Amino acid sequence: MKVLIAGSGIAGVSAAQKILQNDPSAQISLYDSEGLGLYARIRLPEYIAGSLAREKLFLTKGEQLQTKGINFIKDTIEKIDTDAHIVTLKSGLTDTYDRLLLCCGADARIPALPGSENCNQKIFTLRSMTDADRIIQQLEGSQSALLLGGGVLGLECAWHLRQRGINVTLLECLERLLPRQCTPEQSALLKSRLEECGVQIETGCQLQKITHGGHYVDTLEITLSSGKVLTGDFLLVSAGMSPRTAAAAASGIACKNGILVDNQMKTSAPDVYAAGDCAESETPNYGMWISAKDQGEALGNIITGKLTDFVLPARTPVLKIGQLDLTGIRSSRP
Repeated sequence: MKVLIAGSGIAGVSAAQKILQNDPSAQISLYDSEGLGLYARIRLPEYIAGSLAREKLFLTKGEQLQTKGINFIKDTIEKIDTDAHIVTLKSGLTDTYDRLLLCCGADARIPALPGSENCNQKIFTLRSMTDADRIIQQLEGSQSALLLGGGVLGLECAWHLRQRGINVTLLECLERLLPRQCTPEQSALLKSRLEECGVQIETGCQLQKITHGGHYVDTLEITLSSGKVLTGDFLLVSAGMSPRTAAAAASGIACKNGILVDNQMKTSAPDVYAAGDCAESETPNYGMWISAKDQGEALGNIITGKLTDFVLPARTPVLKIGQLDLTGIRSSRP
């Protein structure tokens, strides 16, 4: 059986390892746009804070996958001929498959920000090692940062940037932090604890415009609908994710927000499956690492006939930054 896998995140690598475990004769090629292998994306905030060495992020490098019998290739699948079972790569090369696993992940979602077209060099996201390296370079000489988005990743980035000595202002358009995970009282306690760590937090705010080099040279200014103006050396956006569906959608595979899959993780095309952040099933995964791992392992078992179907378990995001534990916040009373 010849298997092609798009993406070397936790879903793709988990699927590849499980397939080889169940069927050592399987021929697996894993295509990865970064060419790095599997690293712990959930620990990137620690890396930008300087508390975790780059080398410590890696779980399985590309060359290690090669030694395990996985053909690891730096390239990207851009076109899929679902009838002929052929993919076309960004490099222009083609490859054939018996099974195609789309584990291509997601991109950071950047909301429309009036004026942002003039500030691109100062606006960052954190989804990849490349993103993290850009932020680290920006931190040299920076004293302050604006963070857009009060989800788990945004809160972790805010806390870790404070550990690096950066003055942080966190902007959340909703009225409170983590409304899906916390009661109003717990959200208030979480906000209080973060402010004690030195994070300035603005909730229920709407961004009116963003400018670069306004009153201060090389500084970003964000004007809120209230008229309040906030400044920072750069803006880090953590406003959710957009599943990578372009290649699938262009080939006629059914997609909504993500690539649609059934309880066998099959897409609408024969012999094409999807897992991880790019996939959409009845159970949302909220871009969680553990959910992508669950899906990858299950997909490997399904491909090799060890599992008939899979329903993604409901998972709760985990926030643990220093002494601030979301579990503890939930059990505390303000």
